[in-house]
Amino acid sequence: MSNWKQQQIGRFCRVKGGKRLPAGSEFANGKTPYPYLRVTDMVNASIDDSALVYVTPEIEKFIRNYKISKDDIYVTIAGTLGLFGTIPDHLDNAQLTENAAKLTTIDFNELDKEYLKYYLNSIFIEEQLYREIGVGGGVPKLALYRIEKLNVKYPSIPAQQRIAKILRTVDGQIEKTEAIIAKYKAIKQGLMQDLFTRGIDVATGKLRPRYQDAPELYKPSPLGMIPKEWDVTSIGLVSEVNREKLPETFLPNADIKYVDIESILETGVIGGYKNFKFKDAPSRARRVVRENDTILSTVRPNLRSFAFINTNYSGCICSTGFAVLSPLENTNPAFLYQYILSEDFMRQVEPFVAGSNYPAINSSDVAIIKIPEVDILEQSLIGSKLTHLDKLIYQEKNNLNKYNKIKKGLMSDLLSGKVRVQVDEEAVC
Repeated sequence: MSNWKQQQIGRFCRVKGGKRLPAGSEFANGKTPYPYLRVTDMVNASIDDSALVYVTPEIEKFIRNYKISKDDIYVTIAGTLGLFGTIPDHLDNAQLTENAAKLTTIDFNELDKEYLKYYLNSIFIEEQLYREIGVGGGVPKLALYRIEKLNVKYPSIPAQQRIAKILRTVDGQIEKTEAIIAKYKAIKQGLMQDLFTRGIDVATGKLRPRYQDAPELYKPSPLGMIPKEWDVTSIGLVSEVNREKLPETFLPNADIKYVDIESILETGVIGGYKNFKFKDAPSRARRVVRENDTILSTVRPNLRSFAFINTNYSGCICSTGFAVLSPLENTNPAFLYQYILSEDFMRQVEPFVAGSNYPAINSSDVAIIKIPEVDILEQSLIGSKLTHLDKLIYQEKNNLNKYNKIKKGLMSDLLSGKVRVQVDEEAVC
């Protein structure tokens, strides 16, 4: 690392702020030639343009001196502090929010833009930011002069470009995996809608025709049009709600685990049991969880904190804010869990949610929510198809975690100079 340099940001570029809209002004009703970049658009060191806002030509006249170019690097300075990134070419010269600043007129003879972006998003800058502004200090905004004081270490330009290329390759794998996860989630969402309205013809193993194509196969119900073979029942008639509680005389036991909201993943797999502590499970929260149970969040249920216990481990307990649904004999556990995840279930939950600061639903209300009453074989087919997609999503999330760990390790090694890159014999693109 003897040939590496170190400079403060202010030595190789200028740091300039963005601009808020003039008082009383509003964003344009539709798309104009003048996009306005907000902190919420600044995602993954780039820009998520799915929810861009725009300003009118009249407003642009007042803020046109606060644009960001494709050669600049943004940094968030209010709300979420210290996120750095670049903007895509099609947003060149977009307006920049007052809650962000830009590193501009960067000396590219000293620093490669991509290398700089990676370094600015590394632990090395994060540690400096913590020292500059403190942790928990209540500082609402990151001052521009503090950004100028941050130190960047860097090797020669060819080495910078090689490092950036390596990290860009890993980013490509991350982006591909995220796209696969999004695809599977979209497939599952559409399939859930079909399976809980059309179901599966057991004789053929295929979805029944749509109601629009074969209305004679359907009948009206409180859940809308459903197959003639189905009926409608309630959660409390296909499962026991909060069936089992630990006795009041129970003493803390290291072998017993408990579950809280942070332990639950979207896939319905417990993301890690926590050691049981008496203070974490007062008498009102000693709900026992067994294999094949579904755990449903009753506090802020719209956050979809649900889980399906599909391991051999039993004997967990829930902390407060959960209902435990134990399927009865003619209820397929996966079918019950997947219906809890469905939009049909969530629509029925909303009218029961009470409270503003901590919106919640009573367990007794969960029991009366309606659910299709379906033959057990068809339930199994529906549950199996959706569980298969859950497994695919779970596998890809594991891959995503793996790639993120690889990237974290590479950034630590390459951006510190701990691992040197070869640039003499290989061209850098």
